[in-house]
Amino acid sequence: MPVKHKWTFPWSCGTGFFLFILLVNTFGSALALDSPRPDVLEVTVAVPREFPPYFRLDDHGRPEGFAIDIMEHIAAMSGLRVSYLVEDSWSGVENAVRSGRAALVPNIGISEARQEWLQFTAPVETFPVNIFIRQHTNGIRELNDLAGRKVAAVMFNVAVDLLREHQQIDLKVFNDPREALLELLAGHVDAVVYPRPVFLKLAREAGLEHRLKVAGKPLIEIKRAIGVAKGNTQLLKRVDQAVNSFVGTKDYEKVLNKWFGEPPPFWSTTRVVSVAAGFGLLLFFLMAGWRYYSLIQLNRRLSTSITERKQAEELLRRFQLLVAHSRDIILFLRRDDGRILEANDAATKAYGYNHEQLLAMTIQQLRAPATLGQLADHMAEADTHGILLETFHLRSDGSTFPVEVSSRGETIGGTRALISVIRDITERKRAEEELRESEERHRTILHTAMDGFWMVDMQGRLIQVNEAYSKMSGHSEQELRTMTISDLEVLGTADDTAAHFQEIIAQGADRFETRHRRKDGSIFDVEISVQYRPWEGGQCVAFLRDITERKRAEEVLHATNEQLRALIQSSPEAIIVLDPDGNVKLWNPAAERVFGWREAEVLGKFLPYVPEDKIEEHNALRRRVLKGELTGLEVRRRRKDGSQVDLSISTATLRNAQGQVTGIMSVNIDVTERKLAEEVRRNLEERLQRAEKMEALGTLAGGVAHDLNNVLGVVVGYSELLLREVEDNSGSVNSYAKGILQGGERAAAIVQDLLTLARRGVPSRRVLNLNDIVMECQDSPEFTKVSSYHPDIRIKTDLEADLLNISGSDVHLGKSLMNLASNAVEAMPTGGTLTIKTLNQYLDKPISGYDEVREGDYVVLSVSDSGGGISAADLKRIFEPFYTKKVMGRSGTGLGLAVVWGTVKDHHGCINVESEEGKGSTFTIYFPVTREGISPERVSVSAREYTGRGEAILVVDDVKEQRELATTMLTKLNYRVTSVASGEEALEYLRQHQVDLVVLDMIMDPGRDGLDTYAGIVEIHPQQKAIIVSGFSETERVAKAQALGAGAYVKKPYVLERLGLAVRKELDQPA
Repeated sequence: MPVKHKWTFPWSCGTGFFLFILLVNTFGSALALDSPRPDVLEVTVAVPREFPPYFRLDDHGRPEGFAIDIMEHIAAMSGLRVSYLVEDSWSGVENAVRSGRAALVPNIGISEARQEWLQFTAPVETFPVNIFIRQHTNGIRELNDLAGRKVAAVMFNVAVDLLREHQQIDLKVFNDPREALLELLAGHVDAVVYPRPVFLKLAREAGLEHRLKVAGKPLIEIKRAIGVAKGNTQLLKRVDQAVNSFVGTKDYEKVLNKWFGEPPPFWSTTRVVSVAAGFGLLLFFLMAGWRYYSLIQLNRRLSTSITERKQAEELLRRFQLLVAHSRDIILFLRRDDGRILEANDAATKAYGYNHEQLLAMTIQQLRAPATLGQLADHMAEADTHGILLETFHLRSDGSTFPVEVSSRGETIGGTRALISVIRDITERKRAEEELRESEERHRTILHTAMDGFWMVDMQGRLIQVNEAYSKMSGHSEQELRTMTISDLEVLGTADDTAAHFQEIIAQGADRFETRHRRKDGSIFDVEISVQYRPWEGGQCVAFLRDITERKRAEEVLHATNEQLRALIQSSPEAIIVLDPDGNVKLWNPAAERVFGWREAEVLGKFLPYVPEDKIEEHNALRRRVLKGELTGLEVRRRRKDGSQVDLSISTATLRNAQGQVTGIMSVNIDVTERKLAEEVRRNLEERLQRAEKMEALGTLAGGVAHDLNNVLGVVVGYSELLLREVEDNSGSVNSYAKGILQGGERAAAIVQDLLTLARRGVPSRRVLNLNDIVMECQDSPEFTKVSSYHPDIRIKTDLEADLLNISGSDVHLGKSLMNLASNAVEAMPTGGTLTIKTLNQYLDKPISGYDEVREGDYVVLSVSDSGGGISAADLKRIFEPFYTKKVMGRSGTGLGLAVVWGTVKDHHGCINVESEEGKGSTFTIYFPVTREGISPERVSVSAREYTGRGEAILVVDDVKEQRELATTMLTKLNYRVTSVASGEEALEYLRQHQVDLVVLDMIMDPGRDGLDTYAGIVEIHPQQKAIIVSGFSETERVAKAQALGAGAYVKKPYVLERLGLAVRKELDQPA
């Protein structure tokens, strides 16, 4: 697109020519008049952050250095628009090229390893690598002289590999050549091996060059070239042409001089002589040919003037097209005031002004206000030397944007102007900022990570570590960079570590666990994730995590799991785990014992112990458990052998780390025995309730018997006395007295039944044989009478010949047998069989029935009938007093079976009843065996044996009739008798009188009873003799009174003989 400013032809031609030459100088291009500039190509260049003097960052964070200046010239000459990708290290540069993020690397050393990922142009520079020593050091001229000495080299430099080939050299590797320089001058190392120009440049800048000297000849030469990403042949060709054209030029020498000092003087003596000789010879030939040439030139000038004009016009047209279509802003500025002389279309688009507006403006109006203070210096430097800088420009809307300015001064038409090529670098800055932020994030992540980080070279040396591993190991980062993997590894030998390292290189990556040693000698577990990268001759990058706590936790978890497994395997309860579908996942040994199925038979299958008719019920319960609605239940299931088992099941849902239900664990307790025990307990509770009821009723009956005994005592006593007074045994008075006595005795027998019911003891216990009781019962008038009333009853006895003895009361036992036989006969109104059976029986385990019988030796009495049986409802109450199906008063009092119950309990026996309606009943009684012999028969005692000798006796009884009866009887027996009505009266009497014996009633109400009264008596007369009398059986209080010194216990009603014998016996006891 033609520019709008109109130039005259001569001025345009002249100006165009100078502008073309100026742009060629600005971009370093070697353009010919007939060769247009190559199309502009955008390329990303990867450079390390710090590698002086080749690469470094200026105060604005932009890369600069010898390699950057070379790259800028090469880019201008080859039509490249370059942007820089700054990496932290050469490894990062390699990664950028390999990953395709960059295509060029300036001034990189040529090596076989790098040819894997780079193609190289012709060398940009060739530098010798020399040995540097201190100024006054001698004896070092070549590499062999360094043996046994400390020698410094710089990381990633070829000198490192060279020196490592000589094992006898003590090599120290530094990250920066300036560190190596300072260590040399401080005497910490003996020599430094490094490229000569670079090291001298650094020494010169530090003002230390005079303290160094170069030892001997160069060891090797370093060739550096521009590296092009492998496979990019077109770019290689393009850049290589520019390199060949640029190296050796003045601009090249200027860049070299800028970064490495002044080059050797150009006009040496040899060069001056050679030039002078050549100049003289040339002058001779010029003078000889001048005339001939002048003539020819004159002829040609006329013929070529038209051609030159056309070429100039074509050159101008090409230049105008180049300027107009350039993507960069191009401005022509007047040097003195910065006024804009010309601007291309890219400028109008970038600034937002049209062409006329821009030509009316100055560069000061386009610069951001904050940068105007440096504008004058920038323009002066551009005019003098040319300048490449970054700054900020203003758009018409007031916004700013970053630009890169390449400006150079030229004289055009007699006017000094600045030609500026300006590039909008907004996107590049944004990319650089994003890259910087990304690198900073990665650097921050690396150094703040909780995991450790290593970078290791091919010899296993640590070349980079982070703070996390430094804290982990206790070593400083500086200390770690002097160590190898073997210095930290605990497991295996150094050879093992080296072999594993080679395996990692071969595989490319590995993940493993090992153990490291801290600085303090302690050991810690680490997990390492490592990858091999072929950077800078090969490196391994590793992340390390301290897993000591995890290992401990794993050990604890393993131990816990083992304990849990042992607990499950050894648990006495069946533990089962199901998946959500109800299939078995775990089946412990206890489950095998409880159910009978082995684990292999049930794993992965539905629970086998669920009967088919219970599957739906089981699935419903399982769904409720999965929902958390049910945690315990009791069910009945089956075993493998078909038997039933009662289970108490506790359940819990199993969940994974995400909280999802993965199954059900159930603890199945076999409660079959417990269920049976509960049934036994219910039976025992029923028995206890019956016993408590019988005890309550017995207590009631005992109270009634006590009062009746007091009345009957008077009747029996006085009738007996009356018989003694009547001399005519055949008279009616004698007959009446006997009738009264017999009636009283029968009433006393009923009272005795009540006392038996009350279980208040057996009044007379002796060893006897139950067979004798059965035989006596059969021969008794009562049994004969019952048999006569029921002639259709067949009586059958089955008595064991060698029946063992028992201890008890023949009266009570005979009464109980008679009651059972009478009930059995009456249960068979139409006839049947009454069976009475005795046998010896040993029980090796308890048996349960109506009563519980414990193990041991027993004499068993059973009475069976073949009558109508007893209903279940009646069976529970048959031993209750006055509970009967008979007509009360006609065939019984309702005390028969109650007396049997009381008698059995008084004899420490047990009773069981088996009955079935329509088939009869069997009462079975178990009596404990005694090993004693049969007691001798009782012999009648003569009255003279219990007659008194005039001793003084005090009768104490709260019942008047009883007092009077006892007084009369004892008076008849020749005793001097005094009576009182209470314990208090007795104590008062004895304080004033003495007696030989006290007859003391045990139950007196109100006031002191027999025990309290006797306790008071012995306080008054410690040796006082006494006997105890009561209408109740012996009690604990009777025993306590006897323990205090009281004598025999006499049970009411009074019988003269029994009372007299007890009194006489106690009186005859020694004091």
